[in-house]
Amino acid sequence: MKNLHFLLRYSDKLSGADTIAEHSAVIEANGSVWMGKFGIGMNQSFVKTAKLQLERGEQCYLYLMHGSKFTCRANIIDVIAGSTSKTEISSKEPNLTPAYYRKKKCSIWFKLSAIEPIDEKELKHLWLYNNPSSHPSSAGMRGLIYLTYNDQPVPPPKEKKEEKPSIYTKGLFD
Repeated sequence: MKNLHFLLRYSDKLSGADTIAEHSAVIEANGSVWMGKFGIGMNQSFVKTAKLQLERGEQCYLYLMHGSKFTCRANIIDVIAGSTSKTEISSKEPNLTPAYYRKKKCSIWFKLSAIEPIDEKELKHLWLYNNPSSHPSSAGMRGLIYLTYNDQPVPPPKEKKEEKPSIYTKGLFD
């Protein structure tokens, strides 16, 4: 079974706060922090997959991207999401949420135990969860992307065999 990780785009422009510094300060003071995502959420099947992965003692990471630059990797210890991709919910533990958006509702909340700078070498092992032969793009992406980590070489795509025309269509529709 492949592992599940997440890539979240964030912006400091909306709040005027230093997102990473604010969340890191809550971790420093309390051991963990909730980080929310505004806008479209995720399917509950991904929440379930992440929770099962965590229950098995396997790592689940939240990779953070500011603009088109990967900035950090955060260790996920819990995740909750609204019942639909458009449902917004409050933080489960407001005291573990940075003050600048503590009272706001988000579609997804990730509980994090650590935020650290990303090791650039790790990026080459990140693949799209639903398309494990493609790396995430740094431009034109959604706000939340599902990833998997694979440090094994990815086999090249299979070559298509040249198909012969059908005896009924003589190649007109093949």
